[in-house]
Amino acid sequence: MLKRKIEQYLSNWKDRDKKKALIIEGPKYIGKTTSVIDYAERYYPKNHYVYINFIQQPEMIEVFEPNLDAERIFQSLKVYFPKKKLVKEKSLIILDDIQVCHRAIIALKSFTNYGAFDVIAIGSYLGNAYHEITAFPVGYIERYTMGSLDFEEFLWANGYEEDMISVLRDHFERKEPLLKATHNVFLNLFREYMAIGGMPKVVQEYLVDRDFKLAYSIQEDILEDYITDVSKYCNKRETKKVNECFKSLPIHLYRDYKKFQYSNVSEGGRSSKYASSVQWLIDAGVLLKAVNVEYPKKPLHTRMRSDAFKLYLHDPGLFVAMLGDEIQLEILRGGMDAYNGAIFESVMASLLVKLGQTLYYFERNSKLEVDFLITLKRELYALEVKTADHPKSKVLHSLINNYDVPHGIKLGTNNIEVSDNIVTYPLYMVMFLQRS
Repeated sequence: MLKRKIEQYLSNWKDRDKKKALIIEGPKYIGKTTSVIDYAERYYPKNHYVYINFIQQPEMIEVFEPNLDAERIFQSLKVYFPKKKLVKEKSLIILDDIQVCHRAIIALKSFTNYGAFDVIAIGSYLGNAYHEITAFPVGYIERYTMGSLDFEEFLWANGYEEDMISVLRDHFERKEPLLKATHNVFLNLFREYMAIGGMPKVVQEYLVDRDFKLAYSIQEDILEDYITDVSKYCNKRETKKVNECFKSLPIHLYRDYKKFQYSNVSEGGRSSKYASSVQWLIDAGVLLKAVNVEYPKKPLHTRMRSDAFKLYLHDPGLFVAMLGDEIQLEILRGGMDAYNGAIFESVMASLLVKLGQTLYYFERNSKLEVDFLITLKRELYALEVKTADHPKSKVLHSLINNYDVPHGIKLGTNNIEVSDNIVTYPLYMVMFLQRS
């Protein structure tokens, strides 16, 4: 069983005196159900939790049809699960794949008001389902967006405990270089993370004997399932266009100019044809969106350009799998500049989102571009991801000297180094760039 950060979140949620119904959302195969069931088995009395999966048990959908009165629904569950003991203030109801039962989502308001039992809903493609619900229970639910393993969780899976990670954090905060041997160990681990990613099943199978072919095979299956799911959850008129946008992702990121362009999806492609398809993939949590800003100054969300953005796959290992097993093997063998820097950007985008960062970048006339703009301790930082380490970064110096960006961070393969307002960190220290 992989250790995940959601466990601490669930513990904090469970301990609250007055809690709302909780929705765990995120793409498929990231470990939502496994994490919740494992938590239920360890922290709730035996037989005091009920698990319902609306896809595997479609007959349970009718429980929510007559009305959404919480007392009636819970009495109905006792009929369906006679061996379970639903005891007030001691029991948990888990509603999985809730995206296929919209009335169950609406019922979460009633569950929160009733307050007798803890309720956790789990779902994929929920961002799309929410658009179809007119009575969404705003103010009555708590939402937690879960992703695949981040790099810190990947380190846990590799046997690194918190004390070792704390040493890295201490060097990060003091801006002091690590021992060369230590630096190389974590750089190699990050290289593995770039190639394998953080999908739980992929990580678990890979760690058995470092079989990259098996990992790649599982990644291919997940990608194929994502494509199949589009036909299940997407409007039939949009299915073909959504899959075209999804499959075109490597084409966009391969170019030096990585802005998403509809014309690269198909000949004659344009916003009017594909904009809704792109948004569907973003709402599904499958793709991440980085928005260009007109000027690099806080607050960034007031300076967004809606017509200029980049897209990344939510898990870096899945993106590498889209490129092929040759690229994966090249990275594992030490090729850190594979695929024109696209993998570097993809892994950083994925990890920054997992840290709570919103993705922004700045580009001016294709001559000045910084990969990401982030906020740390309420200060604005320009973040540059380098496939090769150069002693100076013209882009970061230009942003600091000519714009309103006070700090720069360069992430690459070098050890920690400080030069004026620019700090060079190893790639693996991205895990400490938590939004305050």
